[in-house]
Amino acid sequence: MRFCAVWVIWLSLLLPSVGWSQADSELPDGFMSEKPSIQLFKAYAEFKMANYEMAKMMWQNIQGNARPEALFNLGILYDEGKGVEASLTQAIQYYEAAAQAGSRAAAYQLGAIYLHDKRIASDKALANHWL
Repeated sequence: MRFCAVWVIWLSLLLPSVGWSQADSELPDGFMSEKPSIQLFKAYAEFKMANYEMAKMMWQNIQGNARPEALFNLGILYDEGKGVEASLTQAIQYYEAAAQAGSRAAAYQLGAIYLHDKRIASDKALANHWL
């Protein structure tokens, strides 16, 4: 019994050092065959559980009518640096793609960034365009 406990502890210490994580695996079985709305729900659940890499992988694979929201959520990951290196440039690219695909939330986010975000110079013309 003691040997088993030692083995479990050793394994738990070893796995993070070799870079193993759930995100290194494939998408969950059946994910791609789900309706896009269910895919969004599952990806958001991963996000809420701080499994950012898995959420990112899921959102990157969502198509159809849920694609704009998936792109918006990818923008949030980069905007906030959740599971990725924070990059306002990358966030804006995702927000713009989402807004052009029909996401009102992304358009609003872009307007707010161009109007109030201290990380970039204010651009009232772009803010008005997106708002």
